[in-house]
Amino acid sequence: MIDLISRIIFRNSRIFLLAFFIWFTITVFPYLIVLFNIELDIPEQLRSFDNYLTNDITWHEIFIHNFISATAMIILGNLSGGLIAVLLLVYNASIVAIAAYIAFLKGDSIGYSIMIFLPHGIFEVPAIFCSFLLGMSTFKALINKIYSEEVIPNDSTKDKIAILIFMLLSLLVASIIESTVTPKFSAVFINN
Repeated sequence: MIDLISRIIFRNSRIFLLAFFIWFTITVFPYLIVLFNIELDIPEQLRSFDNYLTNDITWHEIFIHNFISATAMIILGNLSGGLIAVLLLVYNASIVAIAAYIAFLKGDSIGYSIMIFLPHGIFEVPAIFCSFLLGMSTFKALINKIYSEEVIPNDSTKDKIAILIFMLLSLLVASIIESTVTPKFSAVFINN
């Protein structure tokens, strides 16, 4: 399975690089704001991170939310020739950027902001990239049809199923970590 996923990622490296570029460009933004001491006017409702930092959110609620987001990216991305997949990737990265900035405000540390997302983000971000890849299937087919050759490799049904399984397992692990490890880590960090 790992070999198959590695082969699929290598074959789709352009799509993954596009996703990484979009994601990185947007999510690095709050750290630039902090680095240059720019004050943003964040509403108090958004600043309250307390609900997230307790165990009020269960792993299955997080998993279902992320599953719905990933499914929307796949379905709507394919229905729109990839356009909505790009927009949802930008939206998702923007939400992470805002949350990272709020985490910085709460913990008063870039390290805290990074560490609040790193444990589950290691699993969740690749899953988001996988849903982006699956949501770009019609885009890849359109490009190949326009050029009358395989400019961007199409994935077989077997490959798409492997990507989907990898995405679901990654989302599951991320949701468990996000609901159990992240709140405990955050409580320790804030209280010290």
